[in-house]
Order: sequence, then C-alpha cells, then structure tokens
Amino acid sequence: MKYRGNFLKEGQSFAKVYEDIEEKLDNTLKKFMSLNDLDNLFVDNDINSMITVLSKIYQRSKKADDLLKIMNPTKEERAAYKEFTKALVGLKFNVSTVDGLQAELGEYIEFIEMLHSINSWVELQDILGNNSTISAAMVERYEEHKNDLRVLKKVIREELPDKYNEVFREDNPKLHNYLGYIKYPKNTPVEEFYEYIKRLLAKVDTDEAREILERIDLEKFMLKQNSRTNGSIPYQMQK
Repeated sequence: MKYRGNFLKEGQSFAKVYEDIEEKLDNTLKKFMSLNDLDNLFVDNDINSMITVLSKIYQRSKKADDLLKIMNPTKEERAAYKEFTKALVGLKFNVSTVDGLQAELGEYIEFIEMLHSINSWVELQDILGNNSTISAAMVERYEEHKNDLRVLKKVIREELPDKYNEVFREDNPKLHNYLGYIKYPKNTPVEEFYEYIKRLLAKVDTDEAREILERIDLEKFMLKQNSRTNGSIPYQMQK
C-alpha cells in the first residue's frame, strides 16, 4: 500500500514541519505500539537516531533495515516492526501485519495519516538533498539527469553497441527502455526503468557502469523533474 500527497496543510509553515518531525515520529511510534499491544521502550536518542536515518539519502530498503536495527524488536515482534519501517520510508507494506486488524476504523485512518506525514517528510528530504529551495533542487536534478544520460550513452556505445538503438530509439511501451521512461511514464515508471538498466549492465564491468548501478541503488539515477515524489512538495514551496 502506498499513500502519498501533500503533507503541509493550509496555514502551516514549512519550518514548522521541520520543528514537528520529532513529535510526529514519536506519536506515530506510540500509535503503532498501541495498535499492536506493544510496550513503549523508545527513548529520545532512539527517535533522534531514526530521524537521522530518515533524513539521509540512500536506498529505502536499507533505510528500513537500519530503522529496524534501532528499534531492535523481539523475534515475536519483528514481523510487525519490519512492515512498519517499510511504511515509514515509503515502501509497499502489509497493512494487516502492521496493525493486526485490531484497530477501529477511526484509529486506523489516524495511523495511516501519521505514516503519510512522516513519509512525505522523508520524500521531501530526498528531493531537496543539500539544497535549501525546490528551484535549486530541480536545477540540480536536471543537470544530474543530463550527466547520467551522457554516462549511460557512453557505456552502451562502448560496451553494448548492439543495444544502443534498443535503449534509446526503440519505441515500445513494454520495453521499459530510456525512450519508454521519457515517452510512456505510466508504462515505464522509474522502478521498471531501473530494472531494465540493471539487467542490461549486469555483465558490464567498468567504472561508469558501476557508477550507474550505485546511483540506481540510491534511487537517484536519471530522475525527472516530474518525479512521483513531487507530490510531497508543500504548496507554499511551489509558488
């Protein structure tokens, strides 16, 4: 299940969201533990460590693993906590494992809204990176996409020349190549494009190929300005 969208409501300031993230995460943890009849064993240092992990830019599955290590659940609790950490970083998760279907509808909706708020904050950190404004982040994304395309073309041209037309020119919505990624975004979301490139470069052993695969692992390779994460940009920052 995925739940995305704008997390900053009218009347809220962007700075206020940053100030509130510690409280939001703490409340979300408490709600999760309440729904699952778990004891609250977290301290402020744990919350701060989780925020540090959530604010860093690296592979979401690895973020979830690092959060799980901080939470350090028992063997019996591990399944629920594992799905919870997936939800926090924006991965698909099993709702029934997270709340055990014990919650009343109102509590369940409140919990999902809490997860949504945290996840939107995480995605905004990914969009901004080291930039202080969205406009600067979008310029950086454009330049990175252009450089990534240059590197990919070089690798394909030098290492897989017979695949060049397939990757960049073949017009097939089901292929998930670069042309499909740009021309058919619904058919070729970034995840499908990444899988296509990873299969393509599986046996290519060059520095440039490794650079591409590393950026894919970071989920930063060839991002578009109209990325799926842009729904997390507060409307105040889009003006």
